[in-house]
Amino acid sequence: EAENVAAATNVLDIALRDALREELSQTYTVSVGQGGPGLPQRGGGYMRVSFGAAPVSLEDLLKQSDFISMHASLTDKTRHLLNSQTLKWVKPGARLVNCARGDLIDETALLEALKDGRLKGAALDVFSREPLTRAGHPMSALFAMDNVILVPHLTFFTREAMGRLERDT
Repeated sequence: EAENVAAATNVLDIALRDALREELSQTYTVSVGQGGPGLPQRGGGYMRVSFGAAPVSLEDLLKQSDFISMHASLTDKTRHLLNSQTLKWVKPGARLVNCARGDLIDETALLEALKDGRLKGAALDVFSREPLTRAGHPMSALFAMDNVILVPHLTFFTREAMGRLERDT
């Protein structure tokens, strides 16, 4: 599994650098939400990871984050965790990565946040309705957006993983 994660991370890193056409060597605030709706939380809030980390609300976490990376399970409490209200809290120019579940994000609100510039960019490999198609899909507009990276959710699909699948099943 480690090689799958490393391969997916490298591909995403390269794609982000190419698609956003920027050096990511600037100083950014990186915040990681620890806990979440319906999950245990430390200190009653989300954890902003940095030196001297302290629990913060989801609103404060989103207001301070340059990059938002979604890695939550989908439950009734996490469905549309990012929605028209919470996307208003996002720090201007922030970028979003969702490799977890499509329904963590209200996709209509996501499209608006990308169009109006609240989000500078997004990298997505999951959608509420899959597969994402160029026509006839509510999210087809993503294909025409220069600030969006779209990849299929195939992190398991490496030579190593396929060999293991063939060997073990």
